Amino acid sequence: MWIEMSRDEEHGGKEWGFTKCIWAPTYKKSEGGNKSWPFWDNVKTVKAGDIVFHLRGKGHKAEFVGYSIAKTDGYETMERPPNAGGWAYCSNFYRAFLSDFIRLNNSINLYQLFNEKELDLKKYYEQKAKPRNIFYTIQYNRIDCNV
Repeated sequence: MWIEMSRDEEHGGKEWGFTKCIWAPTYKKSEGGNKSWPFWDNVKTVKAGDIVFHLRGKGHKAEFVGYSIAKTDGYETMERPPNAGGWAYCSNFYRAFLSDFIRLNNSINLYQLFNEKELDLKKYYEQKAKPRNIFYTIQYNRIDCNV
């Protein structure tokens, strides 16, 4: 299972948009040079048939709104999303096509989930080997979303 975190409807655009595919740049721009980012690298490890949960919105309005099935394995491509936004600097992208989007009858607020499952999530976080490749972190004894 995977979590797709595009925070707005415009993310990607057209065949790169919400429910059509998941995508990420292949590297993060930084002062010390370009570097890979583990969360983005995950896209290339998606396998056809995997479940992808969709997290939409920003901050405390972020909600799980539905899920899709990966139609293809993740791969690297020189194709570009029509709306690459802040990632327009990148020449290559990771991508996996999706199908069969199902919208949840009741979306699940991310921070409400963090509050309700705080003890379980903290326990899982502590048991997970480093580097942790999960979408949340513990900072100042509080659960927070990594991206």
